[in-house]
Amino acid sequence: MRVIFCFTLLYSLLSFGQSSSGEPSKEIVQIYCGACHIVPDPSHLPKDLWEKNVLPEMGSYYGIQKQGFGLLKKRKPEDVEVIKSLNIYPETQVISDETWQLIKDYYINNAPESFPTYKERKNRTKNLKSFKRQDIELLGQPESLITSMVFDDSKNRLWVGEDRLIAFSWTLKNGPANKITTTSTVSNIQIKSDVVYMLEMGSLLPSDQKKGSVAMISNNKKKTIIDQLGRPVYMNVNDLNEDGTNEIVVCNFGNKSGGLEVYQQVGETFEKILIHEQAGAIKSLVHDMDNDGRKDLVVMFAQGDESIYIFYQKEDLKFEMERVLRFNPLFGSSDFVLTDYEGDGDMDIVVAQGDNADLSVRPKQYHGIRIFINTNNKFEEEFFYPLHGATKIIAHDFDKDGDVDLAAIAFFQNYESFPNEGFIYLENTDSENFQFESFSLKNSDPVKSLTLEKGDVDKDGDMDIIFGLFSWPITKAPESLKTLWQTAPYDLTVLFNKQE
Repeated sequence: MRVIFCFTLLYSLLSFGQSSSGEPSKEIVQIYCGACHIVPDPSHLPKDLWEKNVLPEMGSYYGIQKQGFGLLKKRKPEDVEVIKSLNIYPETQVISDETWQLIKDYYINNAPESFPTYKERKNRTKNLKSFKRQDIELLGQPESLITSMVFDDSKNRLWVGEDRLIAFSWTLKNGPANKITTTSTVSNIQIKSDVVYMLEMGSLLPSDQKKGSVAMISNNKKKTIIDQLGRPVYMNVNDLNEDGTNEIVVCNFGNKSGGLEVYQQVGETFEKILIHEQAGAIKSLVHDMDNDGRKDLVVMFAQGDESIYIFYQKEDLKFEMERVLRFNPLFGSSDFVLTDYEGDGDMDIVVAQGDNADLSVRPKQYHGIRIFINTNNKFEEEFFYPLHGATKIIAHDFDKDGDVDLAAIAFFQNYESFPNEGFIYLENTDSENFQFESFSLKNSDPVKSLTLEKGDVDKDGDMDIIFGLFSWPITKAPESLKTLWQTAPYDLTVLFNKQE
């Protein structure tokens, strides 16, 4: 298990925890923090967040149970036993007080008092006029809590998952239909032929209990086919080994534990194949990345050791793993897509980074959209668009001019300063030099969404953009906006593509 390996490595390095001079040093921090993930720089967070939030979390991994540390005290009783079984937090302190003080001093003494206000972003976007916004009521109920969406191109309909334990389809012409009751939050929906596959998290809030499941919906009847999943958030239904039967790839995000699993159908049941055990599996995509004729998996992990891996399929559902990107754990990796940005036949990677729901809820200058260009499966960052709280990303030639445009939502946006940047459209104006013109929806309700999808909703031959309202005010926002979202007379927003 990744977390146990990380702690074992950490424990083995304890004797090297102090420099000969006894002074705080990058080497000490590199040993203790670098055992598990990329080492953040003190400048990446203000002083108060290091002192009150992040260092207490870090201290718990060393068995420090004082100064407000010891996170098990804050857990629900049913979660405590699960976390204890993972052997993440030692029961006794395994780091000297002197060494721990050196680490604390390094971060607290070198961190800034506050972050800048980012005033230069104030007027950077133009009003989006190439799409026409239409807000649509779906349920006739107060608030809206849409957690998942997928557009079925073959039937020109949208499937929607809502946190009030329902899922349903929707078309522009006929409205909602095919209402299904779920057992927990629907985190992902996939469609194969006439079968709808629905992934249920078990718990929307952080948890390591295995209450998630996969269900099939056929003829409007729901059947659970896989259960005991660890807070799963994404799946792929795909015939990976091309034997005529679909496998189901599951990303178990979990909290402190998780991993990537493939479920192979054997008769009427599905057998689990564990591919990689690590918390934070958030999205997987299927593509032959080495052009050997076999389908590979490209997977993002977004908890602690944030990374993107390629799992090369070498033979029948047996994979070799290569980490191709690794990120600072404060980047908050949330989503990625594969796209041939350069048109050279290789899949490049576009990443959305802005998860801001954990220990450091503050707008961050390094959150945003990044493009990584592929050269023989070695990826280099070529473009960065700063965007507070970036959550989802779509890469598509929306204006049909032959290059890749980007659409993004930012659920953890800085709504006090930039209320219009909950949605951003980046129109590619010079692909070779990575030049984009940025647009937002001005003079309308600020976008508050966890979901982003594309589809030709009005069947006019171009791609429209769809997002669903999630009105819970999880992040800081003016009271007027919170009230606006919670009383909004719509659930869904469609941006109809009106570009010539």
